[in-house]
Amino acid sequence: MRKLMLRMASIALLGVSFVANANWVERGFDHYDNLGNETITLTYDDLGSHEYVKLNWDLFIIDTWDGYEDGSSNATDFWGFSVDGNEYVWSFQASANVSRDNNPDRTGVRYYGDVSSLPVTAYRTIPMVMYYENYNDGWIIPHTGESLTITFFARGLQSLHDESWAISDVFIATGNSEIALNEIGNLQDVSTPGNPLVMAGLLFPILYLIRKTKK
Repeated sequence: MRKLMLRMASIALLGVSFVANANWVERGFDHYDNLGNETITLTYDDLGSHEYVKLNWDLFIIDTWDGYEDGSSNATDFWGFSVDGNEYVWSFQASANVSRDNNPDRTGVRYYGDVSSLPVTAYRTIPMVMYYENYNDGWIIPHTGESLTITFFARGLQSLHDESWAISDVFIATGNSEIALNEIGNLQDVSTPGNPLVMAGLLFPILYLIRKTKK
């Protein structure tokens, strides 16, 4: 019981910390349909005063991405995102016969053959997906504007039946302190006051203390 209450209190404190240090912009945008050399653009206005923007999302690199290899016309597979036009872009590979892949997240889980547990479609005869949960542990980027435009994109891909991508659980928040935003952790895990878990997390320890005091 004590461990449960501590867990509930921890969830509550995380939610309270978020309210004190950040403001929601986006909670849970998904696009599971296969995309090729296309873009997804999310635009937000009237953000209010802030110094930073924090982003978390899950990324699916689907089928035979070839990374980047000098002299190869096929191996030029790039994925990235931009914040108000400032790009962050890397080469990705899903096969073992290429020489370069500068994707910064090395924690992706490779699904090969059976991808039925994932919410995306792979088209190759032997399907393959690299799944990056909370890609790169998120990003905190300086940003002060009243409007925000986030674009996700890929370049150099072949047909959707050979190379594609999808994205899910996009969470975005703004704040004035990089340290405070970092301490909040993965936005995908944050519950804020008003959420039943947070309210329970605040209430249970209080009731427990009242009960102990009366004894």
